Amino acid sequence: MRRRILASIMMPLLAGMPAAAQRPTGPPAAPADTAGAFLDAHAASLMNRARDARMLSDSSLRSYTAITRSRMAAGLRMPLKDRTLFRSESAARVRWSRDGDNIIQVLAGREQTPGGVEPDASGIRPFDPREDRLYFDLMRDSVRAGRTDNVGDDDDFYIEHPLGSYAERHYRYQSGDTMVIRLQDGQTLRVAELQVIPRRNDPQTVRGTLWIETGSAAVVRAAFRLARRVDIVHDMNAMDEDDRRTVGRVPLINPLEFDLSLMTVEYSLWDMRHWLPRSMRIEGVARAGVFVMPASFETSYQMLDVLTDHDAIAATEEELIEQTLAEWQAEGDYRLSRGGSRRSPSRILAPRDQDELLRHPMLPPPIWEDAPGFATEAELQEMADRISRIPGPARPDLPVRFGWGPGEPGMLRYNRVEALSVGARVTLPLPHVTVEAVGRIGAADLHPNAELLLRRETMRRTLELRGYHQLATVDESRRALGAGNSLSALLLGRDEGEYFRATGASVTLAPPAHRRRAWDIRLYAEAHGDVERGTHIAVPRAWRDDVFRENIAAYESRQAGAAIRVRPWWGTDPTAAQFGIDVLMQGEHTWFPDDAGTGAVVRAQATLRGAVPLTAGVRLGAELGAGLAHGTLDHATMDGVPPQRLFYLGGASTLRGYGPGTLWGPEMLRGRLELARTFSFGGLAAFGDYARTSSGTITGGTALGDGEWTNELFAAGAGLSLLDGLVRLDLAHGIGPRRGWQAEQARRGWRLDLHVDAVL
Repeated sequence: MRRRILASIMMPLLAGMPAAAQRPTGPPAAPADTAGAFLDAHAASLMNRARDARMLSDSSLRSYTAITRSRMAAGLRMPLKDRTLFRSESAARVRWSRDGDNIIQVLAGREQTPGGVEPDASGIRPFDPREDRLYFDLMRDSVRAGRTDNVGDDDDFYIEHPLGSYAERHYRYQSGDTMVIRLQDGQTLRVAELQVIPRRNDPQTVRGTLWIETGSAAVVRAAFRLARRVDIVHDMNAMDEDDRRTVGRVPLINPLEFDLSLMTVEYSLWDMRHWLPRSMRIEGVARAGVFVMPASFETSYQMLDVLTDHDAIAATEEELIEQTLAEWQAEGDYRLSRGGSRRSPSRILAPRDQDELLRHPMLPPPIWEDAPGFATEAELQEMADRISRIPGPARPDLPVRFGWGPGEPGMLRYNRVEALSVGARVTLPLPHVTVEAVGRIGAADLHPNAELLLRRETMRRTLELRGYHQLATVDESRRALGAGNSLSALLLGRDEGEYFRATGASVTLAPPAHRRRAWDIRLYAEAHGDVERGTHIAVPRAWRDDVFRENIAAYESRQAGAAIRVRPWWGTDPTAAQFGIDVLMQGEHTWFPDDAGTGAVVRAQATLRGAVPLTAGVRLGAELGAGLAHGTLDHATMDGVPPQRLFYLGGASTLRGYGPGTLWGPEMLRGRLELARTFSFGGLAAFGDYARTSSGTITGGTALGDGEWTNELFAAGAGLSLLDGLVRLDLAHGIGPRRGWQAEQARRGWRLDLHVDAVL
């Protein structure tokens, strides 16, 4: 049952999807439906021969024995790091039989959830050579069940088969590269590429490549992705109108959608006659509002022996099954059970001692590691790059979408400037680009915010052009405008943001949406303005009048510049080592109004984060950050840097035990060390934090320091972590010496902070 966790995250409603159908009977496709389906004559020949071969199963195959390995994982994507919610690895020896029961000997199995690691004896489903060669169990002929178009009345999600009987209605085809494979005995095989191009941006279609062996017309390799992501509410028939309205009113879960970003299958040749499976992989991303959940599944086959009708065997198939079953049972203490389907029944052998499954040497590593028998990361990237070169249809075939408030991601937030800020978003799909218009207003400042975004997304990258008039933060990550800081501000009166108003335009280059945003490059021109605290309303207002501190006094200025940010993260397993870096480099030219000054400002900031296991259930986490800002402005700025470009330390993300903005300056150094005892729900941690800033000098004014480290603070405390730091509650207190004029003014006391996306 737990294996369906992956399916529910990556492909909603995947369970129970129909298998590929045999060739249906019916009239041929009308010429209007297939006009222009083949972009060259060779593509037509390849397509028709491969379609005929698809319907012809290898009837001479009597049985095969193979070692089958399977692995999967599903997680939660956050700005700091991805977290694994579920992972599973298993291995089995299987004997498939055409004329009798299959035998599955479960050799190894491990399943990991936030509750811990357990043995998994659920086994592996054998590949049936009588099934379709693109055996995703997603492919389907649209004419099946009497359908002749892409609209059905059932609840299943399916994909129109690129070799289906009516496939020309949904796809165009073009021949591609040709490869010659030389075998060990000197023989050669010729394999030709057939590119599959969807006619529409329909979620039930794919784009990709088929590699077809020209002699037998067998599909020996395939790589696909969906033509576009699936909107579960609007693209599927699983909900009626009442259900759709109900989902639209539920906060934080809209939009509901998923995308299959890569599907691959590969075959190998056995005995120069039989193409049998080697590996298969599916990668996808599901989204429920602000929650993004990547998932992947992979299986591999290592063939041990194959029997055909041409092999001289005296025993009957039933005798061979009983003989094999007896031999495998004699290898250990196994429990025998039955499973499979009516078409393909199975007898399953699983160790009575479940812990043996965790110790078996055939247990494969996690899916994020390269392993023998599976496609390597380089091979997967090569297939993804090849798919990215296949053109898609220009017409979006998508409706205009409107969402606001709690029913739309990012349209509800809370901070001390705006109080409750409610926004609305209109999404307009156009040929090749998507247009988004956002408007919002805060209850406290009543200042309208607006944004117009044009996004061009491909499999390789995302290009965004933005025009905006919005509330901005000193921190480039904009964490203060996210859900974590909003909850902390409302419930605890802890608002870590330092805000100013930004009006301008930018161009941003980043990875595609289905990949982690590990880097981005931004060019911008904007004007800055000051904003003031607008509210004291928060839960702590019940026992004190002053809840929120004042905001910084940002300078009115105009900027033109560029920023590059790189933030990769390695490791998603909470029981193994994890490591990440976050580097920001920014340079801009600044003008003050009324000819009050001009100059350049450069900023560089780097943060190293990591967590390593010490013993079972004990982890050590560390974080080290440093930053430097320097400017040539002759206005009354600190080291030539305006207030909105300085570094501010204090609060949950930088220095616990002290309020946000306790230390500030053009230079900073900070660190933290944590020791955590982990449990199934998360962990309990003891920690220490340290921060220093350089006060610098006010240009044209009073010297506040000599440029050396003049402000220094320490803090210590304990914290409660849920789901590997996804939600974190910390109680901290300042300790030790306080050095520097800013540090002397810091209020020392116990502070409770609630935040999300922590290292531990």
